[in-house]
Amino acid sequence: PIPTPTDTPTTTETPTPTPTATPTPHTAEVLVNELTSTNHPQPAKCLQLPGDDGVVLDNGLAQLIWRGDGDLVLMQGSTLLWESFTSDNELGGNGGRELCFPSSLTIQNGSKITIFSTQTSDGKILRLDAGCNLAVLSVSDSVLFQTNTVCD
Repeated sequence: PIPTPTDTPTTTETPTPTPTATPTPHTAEVLVNELTSTNHPQPAKCLQLPGDDGVVLDNGLAQLIWRGDGDLVLMQGSTLLWESFTSDNELGGNGGRELCFPSSLTIQNGSKITIFSTQTSDGKILRLDAGCNLAVLSVSDSVLFQTNTVCD
């Protein structure tokens, strides 16, 4: 008898999944009179609406966002961790128009009335730490105001 060749089984390679990058949490901070946002990249004492909205601080897990409706929010993905309650909807169309950090983080409406303030007189640093707590610190790193928020 003549031997018949045997078929060599073919192997199908399983593609290696591409790893997704996990954000590394870190501290993000801004110094007094040096606020920036994604729509206003130059440091300024104040951010104005309309136009200067966007991400103010990003620690890799959460973002402090100055929204176009006047609200300042701390978000982790789609989860709201903290907010200033200064949106047009919450204040009958008279929401935040100016976000400033001269020593106290403040939001004023279009009439220049302060509608949110951290009430800190000697704040030097606005910090979003790796654990998602937003704080105003003094020059000696003393906490003057904090949101007491944590990442999920």
